[in-house]
Amino acid sequence: MFNFSDNFNFMPWIGSGYSSGYKGIKLLIVGDSHYGNSPGEVRNFTRDVLRRHLSGEKRVSFFTLIARAISGEANYELDQEDFWQSVSFYNY
Repeated sequence: MFNFSDNFNFMPWIGSGYSSGYKGIKLLIVGDSHYGNSPGEVRNFTRDVLRRHLSGEKRVSFFTLIARAISGEANYELDQEDFWQSVSFYNY
């Protein structure tokens, strides 16, 4: 696995099913910024925001829109937990 050094501002989200990929394809989704206050440790900001989104604690429309755009599924068809657990996401 890649060794994340101190040069990275934020640790990436790596879904628990990433090794199998999304429909068999390993996918890295890249964002360009964070907004708001960190819900926890700054280095884990990306991971914390995605965890809160998936738990329903604080939904972020960006993550829903990305999952819909890639999957082609409507909201009622989309299993966001499955989707986000099958991909990786890095925000810088």
